[in-house]
Formats: sequence, structure tokens, C-alpha cells
Amino acid sequence: MSVDYQYENGIAQITIDDGKVNAMSAGLFSQINAALDKAENDKTITIMSGREGIFSAGYDLGELLAGPESALQILRDGAALCLRLLQFPYPVIAACTGNAYPMGAFILMSCDYRIGCSGEFKLGMNEVRINITPPLYALEVARGRLHPAYLNRTVVTGEMFSPQDSVNAGILDEVVEIAELPARAMAVAEDFKSIGAANHADT
Repeated sequence: MSVDYQYENGIAQITIDDGKVNAMSAGLFSQINAALDKAENDKTITIMSGREGIFSAGYDLGELLAGPESALQILRDGAALCLRLLQFPYPVIAACTGNAYPMGAFILMSCDYRIGCSGEFKLGMNEVRINITPPLYALEVARGRLHPAYLNRTVVTGEMFSPQDSVNAGILDEVVEIAELPARAMAVAEDFKSIGAANHADT
């Protein structure tokens, strides 16, 4: 399994770790959704994190380039995951453990609060720089999250950002030292316990 689910004291933690770069494949999407099913059943605030140094390096290129049917399937899987996170009935906090691009950035921007860690990491939507057109759903997620001055730079030119510049762009909400990331994510989750679940879901 590449996705671990832990639940304790009213907070769930979903950790994505495929031992490599957390490339989003159909199988990995299925595992993430299974973990979210558990979180929804537990009616809990959720922290989503990656492995040390990487949150996600985006779509699994092997599946993306395997043919039209394979590409369409994981693009749909990615869109469905982002929509699910945006609509999730309980707050979802992203603890970004390193690099995040492009699908990794889409997932970040679909969470309710996003904490990154300082370091020589890159975040953004670099599709146009690797000769791929970003999917429409990703453009809409970016439009809803990014500060207007950064939208063109992020989407149209594929510029990548440091963690601190990602806060300026709107990809992240804050950056902490990597050793502080788990505790900070937990503190935000504890604070979010005061949010009414029904009000959150309705909003």
C-alpha cells in the first residue's frame, strides 16, 4: 500500500508514500479515495501529507502517455479527487513535505489549508514547460486559489516557485521548518475542531 490512514483523537492523517515521487496513477488515486472514505466515515478533520522531500511529482507519465483511454482515465481521476477535496464535508489540511507539481499542486490547491516546509523545493504547474496542456479543471482550481498577479505566471508560463514564493502566489498558506511541519499541521487541525461540520459542508 502507498497510502496510510491513521485516526486518533478526532483527527485523521493520510500519508502518501509510494517510495518514489508519489506519481499519481489510477491505483494511487483509488487508494487515496479509500482513505478519504474512511475519513468521511469517521467524520473527521484530515491532514494529508506526502513522503519526505516530495508531496507529489504529478501524474504518472507512464499512464498518461500509454494511450487515449489510459490518459482520459487518470485525468478524470485527478479531476474527481480535486472536486472531492473541494467538497469534502470536513476540513482538509495539506502538509506539503517538499516538491509539488503539477497534480501535486492541484491537490494542494484543493485543500482547505496548505502548509509547506522550507527548503530547496519547487511548487507549481509546469505543464507547458514539459509540452503538456494543463487540463481545464486544473485551470479552474488555480483560478480559485492563486493571487491574480500570479495566475498567468503559474499557468501560462509554467513558472515554478520556492515554498515562500508559493505563499505569495497562493499555492500555500504558510511555510514552516520541516521539523515543525507535523506539529503545525496538528495545531491547525485542533483549531479547526471549532468549525461546525454542517456549516463547513454547507459553505
